[in-house]
Amino acid sequence: MFTYGYLREAIMARLDIDEEEAEAMHLLERFHIYCNEAMQAICGSKPQYKYVDVTVVDKYAPLVWDGAFLRLATEAEIKGEVAATFATEEQARDWYHEHNTYLKDEVMYMDDKFLSFADKEAYIEEKRKPTIPQILEADTFGKELKEVIVKRVAKSDEDFSYVGKNGLVFHKEGRFYIPARFLWFRFDSGIADEQEIDMPADILLTIPMYVGSICFQIDNPQRAQMMRNEFEIALSRCVNMDFTTLKKIPKSW
Repeated sequence: MFTYGYLREAIMARLDIDEEEAEAMHLLERFHIYCNEAMQAICGSKPQYKYVDVTVVDKYAPLVWDGAFLRLATEAEIKGEVAATFATEEQARDWYHEHNTYLKDEVMYMDDKFLSFADKEAYIEEKRKPTIPQILEADTFGKELKEVIVKRVAKSDEDFSYVGKNGLVFHKEGRFYIPARFLWFRFDSGIADEQEIDMPADILLTIPMYVGSICFQIDNPQRAQMMRNEFEIALSRCVNMDFTTLKKIPKSW
C-alpha cells in the first residue's frame, strides 16, 4: 500500500525540486491542503461508493464500566446481584454511536468524508417472527425455533428518511445499508510519511499532477495548465468500480 511519504516525493518529483527547496517555498506545510483539494476534484467523478451500515434498536442495552472501557452489562449486574458502575445516558449514547448503533427516530449525521447519498437501492435486514406453521412444527417435533432475518429493499420515507444533505433518521428496527458517495481519504495537518493511504493506486497516482498544477500557478501559469491537462487525462483513465445496486423502476400496469 502506498504511503504519504511516497506521495510527497512524487509531488516534489513533478515539481522537480528537492525537500529543502519545498521547505523554503513553504510547500510542504501546504501539501495536505492541496491533496484534499485533489480529492474533491477526483471524487466529483470517481468517488468511493459504499453502504452506510447502521444498526437501529428500540432502546440501548445497559452498559457498565470495566476499568477504562465500557461493555454490555450482565444479567446479574442489571438485577443488582453484582456491584457495577453503569454508564450515564450520554456515555451510552456516544458508545453506541461509535459502534454505528442508533435509536429509532434518532438523527444520524455523516462523517467528514461524506459527499452525498447515492440514488441506488437501500436495504434493511430485519427479524421476522415465526409463522404459526413453524411454531406448530417446532412444538410437534421438539425443534428449536430459530430467529429468521430477512433482507429486503428499504423504502425511503417509510423505513428511513433523509434529513437535509447529510442526515438519516430510521423508523424501524433492523440493520440498514444506505448507499452513499465518500472521499477516498482525508489528509490532515502533520500527517506522517509512514501513514498508509487506503485508496486505489490509479486514483492516488493522479494526485501529484493536480498538486503540481496548483503549485505552478504561483509563477508558471502555462506549465500549470499543461499539468492540469495531464491530470484530467490521467483521471479519465482511472477505473472506479461501483457495486451498489441500481434502483428498480416499479411497473405502472
